[in-house]
Amino acid sequence: MADTSDGPERPRRRRPRRAVRPSTHPDTDDAPDVAEPRDAPAEGEGPHERWLREQRPPHWE
Repeated sequence: MADTSDGPERPRRRRPRRAVRPSTHPDTDDAPDVAEPRDAPAEGEGPHERWLREQRPPHWE
């Protein structure tokens, strides 16, 4: 019986696996995209100071 192969058998190339995650649907999320400000603006507080205050974590003060 004659060997018809030309050498050692090469393994098949594997396709890289892709990460699978569930799709997102906009109707499933009822939360607003932007959170409401925690406190009313302080007396004489400008927009930048208010932005800085809103960036602080809740336990900051």
